[in-house]
Amino acid sequence: MADFLAQRPDVAEAQVVGVPHDIYVDGVFAFVRPKPGKEISAEAISEYCKGIASYKRPVHVEFWPADQPFPINKTGKVDAMALIEKAKQTTERLRQQGGWDAS
Repeated sequence: MADFLAQRPDVAEAQVVGVPHDIYVDGVFAFVRPKPGKEISAEAISEYCKGIASYKRPVHVEFWPADQPFPINKTGKVDAMALIEKAKQTTERLRQQGGWDAS
């Protein structure tokens, strides 16, 4: 999924994590870092994702600052645990606003 998103010409990098979701068990949460000087909307990402299976599509897209790298762990890889924690914080805020998996 992250590779699919990164194929867009305006995306520098993308990371995808699973976050607890009341309907889907785990919802797909995408972090997208645009290329410097490029602007992307969540709607454009959602439209682009119509080219893949529905269960792979992100429930939410969060944009990462273009001038900041994703967090790195001790082994030099993207710190997925840090991204999951950030995604959980965002999904809690979304729930309070009636989004993510709020009924």
